[in-house]
Amino acid sequence: MLRKDIEKIISLYQAGNKKVKRTQQVDQLFENESVGVLSGGYWILSDQDLNRLIDSASKAVGTDARLGFDFTQTRASIAKTASNEKLSSENVFASSVLLARATKHSLPIHSSHPIHTPDNTFFGSDIAQINFSSDARFILVENGEVMKCWAGAFLPTKWRDATFIYRGHGSNLVNVSQSLAQMPPSNKAAFFDFDLAGLFMVNDSGCGYVLVPSNLEVLISKDFYSRFNKTDVFIKQNREYANRMSTLKTELRELANFITKHRLAITQEHLIIHSIELCAVPI
Repeated sequence: MLRKDIEKIISLYQAGNKKVKRTQQVDQLFENESVGVLSGGYWILSDQDLNRLIDSASKAVGTDARLGFDFTQTRASIAKTASNEKLSSENVFASSVLLARATKHSLPIHSSHPIHTPDNTFFGSDIAQINFSSDARFILVENGEVMKCWAGAFLPTKWRDATFIYRGHGSNLVNVSQSLAQMPPSNKAAFFDFDLAGLFMVNDSGCGYVLVPSNLEVLISKDFYSRFNKTDVFIKQNREYANRMSTLKTELRELANFITKHRLAITQEHLIIHSIELCAVPI
C-alpha cells in the first residue's frame, strides 16, 4: 500500500468521513480494498468499510493506524514495524549531518578512531555522534553545495581549523540549530550567501561571527559585478526585506546597507571559486 493511500485512510478514519468525493486515487483505493458504494460523484462508506480500511493501513505500517503514523521517521525506524521501509517521507540522507574540516585536523566526532575529510569531501554523521563541546568551533554554511568545494574558501587564519557544518533541511535543520544553540556564540561563524536573505538568516543563527569578503569593493568592481552579481535576486529579496532592516543587528545592518546601495546578491559558491578573501565580522 502506498504512503499516500495510508495517509488518506488515516485521515478518513479519524474524521469519521463516510462520504468521499471521487478521485482517481480514491477510486483505485476503494476498488482494491472492496469497500464503499458509488452514489453520483461520491463513495459512501459504512462503519465496516472504515474499519476494513484502517485495518489494511495498520497491517501496512505494522502498528495501530487508528492512532496515526509518523511518516517522517527514518527508513530504519519504519523498518522495525513495516515491511516497506520506503513509506518514510524522509530523504535517505535527511538525518545525516554533513561535516568537513581541513585534512590535518580530525572531525569533532565521538569515535575511537580519528576521522579526516580530504579536500572537498564531507562526512555524514548522526547528530548524536557529533561533539558539540565548548572548545569546538564550527562554520555554519547555508548551501549544501559548499560542502563539495569548502577547501577553496579563503578563510581568516583564526577559522582555518574550524569544522564546516551544513545547516541542513527538514528535521536536520532543527537538530543542527538546537545543537549549535548550546555552544557559545564566539565558537560559531556563519558563512551564507552575501545577500539580504543570507544576512537575515545569519541574524537568527546564534553565531557570534559572520564570514564576509574582507574587501567589499571587489564585489562591485566592474568585471566581477557584471559577470557574477544576481541583480534579479536582489530585487526580489529587497521587496521582501526592505521594511525589516531595523530588526538586523547593527553590524549586519551596515552590511545590508552596502548590499542595498549596490544591489548585490553574491552566492557562497562565487565567493569560494573566485578566491574572495574572507574576514570574520563579530555580530
